[in-house]
Order: sequence, then structure tokens, then C-alpha cells
Amino acid sequence: MKKITLYATTVITVGLLCYLGLSGYVWYYDKQRSKKSDVQASVVGENNKILGYFREKGCDYCHTPSAELPFYSSFPVAKQLMDYDIQLGYKSFNLEAVRAALIADTPVPQSELNKIEWVMQHQTMPPTRYVALHWAGGVSDKERTDS
Repeated sequence: MKKITLYATTVITVGLLCYLGLSGYVWYYDKQRSKKSDVQASVVGENNKILGYFREKGCDYCHTPSAELPFYSSFPVAKQLMDYDIQLGYKSFNLEAVRAALIADTPVPQSELNKIEWVMQHQTMPPTRYVALHWAGGVSDKERTDS
């Protein structure tokens, strides 16, 4: 019985350490990624704030076709999960038109704004599976009202 308890404790501890290690790496990677200066910017400060918000929360991972993915996106289990999420996210909402309008300082199409507003009000994004690893990807109530 002691061996089973020791084995179970070891497995749980190793699993928890792997999860925390991966989550820590993802948090660090996302922070560095959001600080990159090679992001296209608008001449309007408010537009840059929104573009930065999209990048900081990782919206572009699943809602644009050209996002740079982290190294673990090629791992066997992660690849399938991420490919599925990206396909579903891109099919549900393409963020490219919104980004292009913000960069060019032109009005964002009303249909796109309606989708974003609905998602913010109903708190359907980001999905739980995304927030489980991307701890900074969640949207707080304050951020929700500021947006």
C-alpha cells in the first residue's frame, strides 16, 4: 500500500511540476512576444492600445493565419489540439480585417465589432483550455469594461 501511495504521489508531483513549468514558460513566451517592437502600429494611440491588447491576450494565435506559434506547437499532442483550435478560431472569426482597419485608421466593419462585443459581453473568449496554459490570456472585468 505504501508503494502505491508513493507511486501515486510521485506521478502527481511530476505531473504538477510539468504543468507549472510549461505554464511558466508559456507566460514568459507570451510576455516577450507582446513586447516585440516589430508589430505593425497605427498612428492613433487608441488603435495601438487595442492592437496591443489583441497581441497581449493572444487573440492572433487562433484568429489570424500568420501568427508565430511557440516551439511546443510542433509536439505531438499539442500540435493536434492547437491545429484544431486554430482552425475553429479562424473559421469563427478572422481578426485580419479588424487589425488592418486599426492600422490604417479606418472604421472597423460593424459586423466585426458586433462579434467582438458579443464575445466580451458573454465571456466566451478565450476558451478555458487556452487560459489553462496562458494565464495572462484571460480577460478581467476591468479590461472588459475598458475595451
